[in-house]
Amino acid sequence: MDNSIRKYELMDYIKLLFALLIVCGHFTSENPTPTIIKLPFSISAIAVPFFFTCTGFLCGRSAITNNDSKTVVKRQIKKLFSIYFWWSLIYILFKVLYFIGNKVDSVEVFQYIYKCFVYTTYATIWYLPASAIGLLISWKCIELLSVKKALFISLFFYLICIFGYSYSFILKGTVLEVFYSNYETVFISVRNCLFYAFPFITLGWFIAERQHKGITTSFVYFKAFICILLFICEALLLKKIGNTRGSETLIMHLLTSYYLVVMSIQSKIKTPENFSVYARKMSTLVFLSQRIFLTGIPAIIPFIYNNLFSKWYLGLLCVLICTVSLSMIILLLSKRFTFLKRLF
Repeated sequence: MDNSIRKYELMDYIKLLFALLIVCGHFTSENPTPTIIKLPFSISAIAVPFFFTCTGFLCGRSAITNNDSKTVVKRQIKKLFSIYFWWSLIYILFKVLYFIGNKVDSVEVFQYIYKCFVYTTYATIWYLPASAIGLLISWKCIELLSVKKALFISLFFYLICIFGYSYSFILKGTVLEVFYSNYETVFISVRNCLFYAFPFITLGWFIAERQHKGITTSFVYFKAFICILLFICEALLLKKIGNTRGSETLIMHLLTSYYLVVMSIQSKIKTPENFSVYARKMSTLVFLSQRIFLTGIPAIIPFIYNNLFSKWYLGLLCVLICTVSLSMIILLLSKRFTFLKRLF
């Protein structure tokens, strides 16, 4: 297979920036924090759609370059599930320790087991199985139809996702509200492989096909900036006019993710390759390890965190330092203990 695929350095740096923003966004939204601090970090909602779109683009680009989409998709899905398996073991251990320490009843244990099967073993790492299954759905649609038709179908599913989450307040009191409520009772969330990952992964594959045809976008930095501003405006507007559940499934996510990825691949930024590779690996580890310090350890030994988290700036600083430090340690030790590479 041809491995001479261009490295997209800006994409790696944006991933790391977004991973750090997600940590900040999760901490400020889950702990008492001044609103003026919460708002800037809420832009981290852009991150996951961007990650999905990057996955679609990179897999699509590799499939087109090597003329072998099945092998590329199979390899990526295997990698995603492997990473998910090892991180699940870590987080399940935290859950078990929490159950033992708090003597929870059997109902809560069975609810957790059920959630493991239909959604995820722990918060945040749902991204991995969603990405794997979303990639499979996207690839199958593209193989059977075409990229454009698959994208059109995926946008319909994203529309379902939008009204099941960020725009759910519009359906209040209607039959559709009951439908969504019943759906989430069974499948936990509409932010999953079909309604969330599938559309953005297909969008990424669509970008890869356009790039292969030599289609470029002018003023891409400006367009990406404008899309981010419009995303912020949409988020603020929803917060003002409706009781929105969050800004994770906004309409502007599509255009924002599109132009951010296009900006990344058209960028002429050049840095030493080991810098961007390090940023890419760090982004994965920061994203996946954050829950250890956000909820894992605090759930087991809350008395240590209660005083620390009461002052938001100390708590945020502590979580950031611990998450980044652990990620760096894993990367460093992985040079000697290769099994640690299974975590990223």
